[in-house]
Parts: sequence; C-alpha cells; structure tokens
Amino acid sequence: MVVVALATSSEASPVQLGMVEGVVTGLPTGLGLANVSVTLRSDTEPWSEIHTTDLRGSFRFSNLPAGLYSIEARSAGWLGASVSPVVIVPGIPVIEHLEMTLVPPVPIELPSKT
Repeated sequence: MVVVALATSSEASPVQLGMVEGVVTGLPTGLGLANVSVTLRSDTEPWSEIHTTDLRGSFRFSNLPAGLYSIEARSAGWLGASVSPVVIVPGIPVIEHLEMTLVPPVPIELPSKT
C-alpha cells in the first residue's frame, strides 16, 4: 500500500516590501535640516505619504510596494528639492540625499530722501 501525504499551507507567502531613507541637508553648510516636510508619491498609483525629518534631517518610508516613486522636500525659507524616479525593489533599501538652498533675499528699495 502506498500512502501519499500532501502538505498544504493556509498561509500565503509574505509580500516583500521595500523602503527608502535619506537625509535632507541645507546648502551651503551641508548640515541636516530638521522639521522638513518630505513627501513620497507613487508615480503609478494615486498614493502619497508625508513624513517630517528628525533633528539630523533624516527621513524613512518603509513597507513600500515595488514601483516608481518621487520624493519632494519642502520647508519655509528654503527652495524645495526633489528626486525622481526613485525605484523601489522589494528587499533592497534605497538611500536618497536631498539638498535644499535658502530662498535668496529680496532686495528692498527704500524711497530716497530729497
């Protein structure tokens, strides 16, 4: 007599997800900028997520499905910075560095005294 046992699993194989992390720095010093709003947008789906940089200017987005994304950094007094495309591949961390520049001062002309 031959007995055949088939093993079945009720659990689906886990979906592998990716992540992107990085630092937002300010020019000309190159120091990390705290409290910068960093937006990650999917280039193929109607999805976005916003994080704020920590005291060192670091940010991290995790549990991301594979795909193409864009990153944008914004903060008052600074020109925005962005990077695209950001390619997310499951299991492979992506590191991005965004550099922001101070908004140039606007010259103010005072009326002349005559």
